[in-house]
Amino acid sequence: MAIQLKLFQHKDTNKETDGKWYAKSVCTEYVDINYLASKISSHSPYSNGVVEGVIISLIDEMKCQMEDGKGVVLDHFGKFRYSVESELFDEPEDFNPQKHIRKVKCHFTPLGIRDQFTHKIIYPLLEGLRFRREK
Repeated sequence: MAIQLKLFQHKDTNKETDGKWYAKSVCTEYVDINYLASKISSHSPYSNGVVEGVIISLIDEMKCQMEDGKGVVLDHFGKFRYSVESELFDEPEDFNPQKHIRKVKCHFTPLGIRDQFTHKIIYPLLEGLRFRREK
């Protein structure tokens, strides 16, 4: 299996980049909690229903913690946190969340481990990825 890539030609008024090509990843399908639970239960002692229940409970608890302003770290996986984008306003007293919050995002950062020799950050979740060009 490999991440599918699609090529696009850059259209820009900047002469140095106009006409050059770049790649974007293509998501071929989405899998749901039931599918994941089924795959996990097939190689564990837990039933599909138990695994699905744990995943749903994890999601509910993560949402509660992030709504409380906390980030959530899932060991061996990464970190989740909420962030907001807001409209500009003149004075701090003018701020109204319902009026000025434009967008809420959930950020995920994969687990990173700093290599003690090169000091570069290694992302185990991203290691070994393979790519193929869409036909």
